Amino acid sequence: ITGAFESTLAKIRERVSAFLALPLKTISTDQLKAELNRIGSL
Repeated sequence: ITGAFESTLAKIRERVSAFLALPLKTISTDQLKAELNRIGSL
């Protein structure tokens, strides 16, 4: 169980880090959609 939790937590951290790295003030709607799809597949 601990291994599964740690794996899930690592995946969440990876996705949150990728999301927070996005230039949200300058990114277009289409670019944002594409990036969110990419992040969802990480």
